[in-house]
Amino acid sequence: AQTVLTGNWGNDIVLLLKAAGEAGLHVRFGNQSLDTPGTLSAAGPAVEGAYLAKLYNTSVEGGEEFNADFEKKFGHLPASEQPTSVFSYMLLGNALKTLDFGGGPIDATQIALALVNASYETPGGTWSVRKEDHQALLPVYISEVSKDAKDKHDGTEFGFKLLEVVSPEAAAVPPSPKCDMKRPG
Repeated sequence: AQTVLTGNWGNDIVLLLKAAGEAGLHVRFGNQSLDTPGTLSAAGPAVEGAYLAKLYNTSVEGGEEFNADFEKKFGHLPASEQPTSVFSYMLLGNALKTLDFGGGPIDATQIALALVNASYETPGGTWSVRKEDHQALLPVYISEVSKDAKDKHDGTEFGFKLLEVVSPEAAAVPPSPKCDMKRPG
């Protein structure tokens, strides 16, 4: 194998990377959790060259303001699921702005229906929800763990060098022809 794709995270990905490095295994690793706080520092040099597929990268063009605001508030650059959480809440907030329950009970169906008409502009692209099957449509960032990355993470010399931003349209899975979503009347 030349590439190993793994869903390992936390201690499991750290141990896998270290074991591969100690064994002299020269393969490329691909993962979605390398930016979990503590991973880069715990894995050490074994993590260099691994690939990360994530829903944000701090070096995306236009992300400077978001990164600075986040770092000012929390004391570090956004990592792991933090930007995903922010963008998700902003998308939900945009949907909620279109609703008025008049002080009455909250109607989850109205919220779900409002989501398919809402969007949120992140630094790297638009987040939205597809009407046909309620799939989230969002950009995916492909990065390499590198000393050449613009932003360093986890107190290390490494960061996530942005290689490509996959558009929401290209990252989406087409709606299943078997999907027959029933919407409340």
